Amino acid sequence: MNKAILATIFFILLCPVFAEMQKVMVLDLYYDNGKIFVIDKAIKYGYYPEQRHSAESEYSLQILQKGSILHSSLFKEPNIVYREGSDENGILSGGKVVLDEREFSVIVPYFGEADEIRIISPEGSISGSERLEKGKGNYYFIAGIAILAIVIIFVIIRRKSR
Repeated sequence: MNKAILATIFFILLCPVFAEMQKVMVLDLYYDNGKIFVIDKAIKYGYYPEQRHSAESEYSLQILQKGSILHSSLFKEPNIVYREGSDENGILSGGKVVLDEREFSVIVPYFGEADEIRIISPEGSISGSERLEKGKGNYYFIAGIAILAIVIIFVIIRRKSR
């Protein structure tokens, strides 16, 4: 009986955690000499970071529905990274490195009605664009939780009947 109570308490405490999570879209992007291509996109449950930058040059990522902007966020130039290191004498060196190409990811909120992702360069031109297909989304997570709940209830009922 103790295990049944603990399982029930665990399930009750777990529910608010899943209620707080929201659908997000993880975009795997590829930067190639000023152009940005969408390599892959995945819809998951989680959180997207508030992106507040003050860099001079930023790219804008827009999520659109029929030409109207549903969401817009900024990200720093993906081809600029800062390296630090030291030589054999322990003298620090490094600095800004400008890359010609690079893979990176961006997390944005998911909008089921969105039909396009557009990336605007710091100069204001379209650096990349991707059409989105309408889909049912990723329901594996919800199905997994439902199966887990059914198994827990089944185990509790089975142990109670003994």
